Amino acid sequence: MAVSVAYAWSCFKARSKAPLPPGPTRHWLWQNMKDLPKSKMWLQFTNWADQYGPIVSLSLPGSKTLVVLQTLDTINDLLDKRGVLYSDRPHTIMANELMGFSETVTFQQEGPVLRRYRKLCRIALSPTAVERYETVQHDAVSQFIDALTENYARRPDGDVDFLPQIRLAAIRWIMGMVYGVRVEDTSHEYVTNAEAAIALFAKAIQPGRYFVDAIPIMRYLPEWLPFAKFKREAREARIVRARGAELPFRHVVDKVIAGTAPPSFVSLLLSGIDESNPSASERYEHEDIKQVARSMYSGMSPNSTLRSFVAAMLLHPEVQKKAQAELDTFYGLHGRTNLPTQADRQHLPYVCAVINETLRWQPSLPLAWHGRSHLQTIIPRSGFLIPKGSTILPNVWNVSRTGPDKETLNDFDPSRFMDDARRPLDPASYVFGFGRRVCVGQLVAENFLFVMVAAMLSSFTILPPLNNDGKEEMPKIEWVGAMPK
Repeated sequence: MAVSVAYAWSCFKARSKAPLPPGPTRHWLWQNMKDLPKSKMWLQFTNWADQYGPIVSLSLPGSKTLVVLQTLDTINDLLDKRGVLYSDRPHTIMANELMGFSETVTFQQEGPVLRRYRKLCRIALSPTAVERYETVQHDAVSQFIDALTENYARRPDGDVDFLPQIRLAAIRWIMGMVYGVRVEDTSHEYVTNAEAAIALFAKAIQPGRYFVDAIPIMRYLPEWLPFAKFKREAREARIVRARGAELPFRHVVDKVIAGTAPPSFVSLLLSGIDESNPSASERYEHEDIKQVARSMYSGMSPNSTLRSFVAAMLLHPEVQKKAQAELDTFYGLHGRTNLPTQADRQHLPYVCAVINETLRWQPSLPLAWHGRSHLQTIIPRSGFLIPKGSTILPNVWNVSRTGPDKETLNDFDPSRFMDDARRPLDPASYVFGFGRRVCVGQLVAENFLFVMVAAMLSSFTILPPLNNDGKEEMPKIEWVGAMPK
């Protein structure tokens, strides 16, 4: 505490002399609002990294400041070593107040509630607890392989679309792990509610998306006004959010009461058992469990990474052949015919390199929405001022383009992870978040990614679809946000 107070006081004394980090020229009225693109902001931020350096600042109307961190060293320096200063969540009128996302883990501010949430995650996602989810993982991957095999048998031309089944496999895994719910297709009510809430959330947190965030008095406008569409969107979001959290949670509660609940994240916490400390037993608040469970669905989906993997295999068949050869050699030596398991990972270095390169090549969250500075601070060494309330944005995309052979880092090349001289930064150090906001589900997510990728490579060959002449024709791969389409 004494250190924090002293640090804050030193910043207070220096604030009149310290400059903001560099950035594009600010307009007197709308500041940098027009400098922010409507999509793929990380690409513009990456361009600015070359022009302005490792820390870039932008100003928005309403005395709001965005601070973009462009390098892993800068990110770690601020968010790991000084995380206590920058771990508050940005507060927006639209997302926090009107839509009600302030209750979620993602937007929860530092304090006792967030500490309770973290405790629940540590209990239910500890290495010991993760082992209990392997059956759910195996079932989801097995159903995925069976569905593709069945679809292939029905199509004499062998043209099978992987992508819908990949999404369904990820949903089955998450719903089974979190709620113990078996999902047959993506039209399941729990799934549609959760996906709708995620879409609304993603829209709400885009900087500059809603004028009410810059002009807070607009929150008091009646929603029937033609230009108050944001109020109608907020009302819809509150309904969708509540339904998405309550229905699956109540389902598990009813199953627990009836004594028929399968093992899951929620049933484990409802039982009050801490598998990392079997001698401990505690009653956890239902509202806490509900909020954490809902956030796990939105925060752990590997769908984007798996779609990027399929795109990479289409674009680079030589990589696919090399990975398949490694799998064939390993399974042939051991006489294996079953699905890959976690124990196989140490024997399949090239397959692991393919996964690492996929995570690096197209990070699922290229621009992390990390936190907010709750004090006015001065960055050591650079001397730049970070105003109180600044939004901190780690530019993961730029970090992924850092390393040896920089001119090739937009290319997909797993061999770079097999060569010490060319090895880039470990994607695990930046794709799962930073500091106090790091993804607590990293272990279980990495496990599922490995098994899914290894299962696809060992069971199928991913090829372009056939055209009307029966010849392979490479589809046009478009990137919507960070996800290939």
